[in-house]
Amino acid sequence: MISIATLVPVAGLLIGYAELKISAHMQHRVGPYFAGGRWGWAQLIADGV
Repeated sequence: MISIATLVPVAGLLIGYAELKISAHMQHRVGPYFAGGRWGWAQLIADGV
């Protein structure tokens, strides 16, 4: 049960991060790599808030 409770949020973070990176690349814009600190993790936290 604990593994499922851990797996679901982590999978959501990884999918959200991949979506941000792919859409930024497709649209040729500054994505979470530059806008969210080191590797864009701050952008995911800001989106979650």
